[in-house]
Amino acid sequence: MAAQKFELFMGCMGNGTTVCNKAVYENGDYKTIAHISNHGVIKFYVSEDYIPADAMEKIKKTAERSKEEFIEKWNQKTTRQKCEYMLDIPSIGYGGVMNPFYVIWDNNRDLPFEERVKLMEEKFFQTHM
Repeated sequence: MAAQKFELFMGCMGNGTTVCNKAVYENGDYKTIAHISNHGVIKFYVSEDYIPADAMEKIKKTAERSKEEFIEKWNQKTTRQKCEYMLDIPSIGYGGVMNPFYVIWDNNRDLPFEERVKLMEEKFFQTHM
């Protein structure tokens, strides 16, 4: 059931788009209902039936635009820039030691640079898109 009081608000905070219900205050701020990563992945903080259909459509369109923009920029990067981007991803959730891209990098030292980055890129798209 969609929320009785609902006013969609989206704001870019530097790490993607925060999606809120402007009609509801929680902890002194708008109620956060979702986050859209720069890669276009939506993480919901409420059940999806809380969100009215028209707002859900806007959220999904925003996520799709974010993904398209990310891929367009990604495809313009050099192999070195892609490598640096992936190696800079925080290691949260991966044992706190190295991000999975460092593991791929280290485990494939025998491969040329471009091939190592290609393996990292495949993992990146599996886990972040």
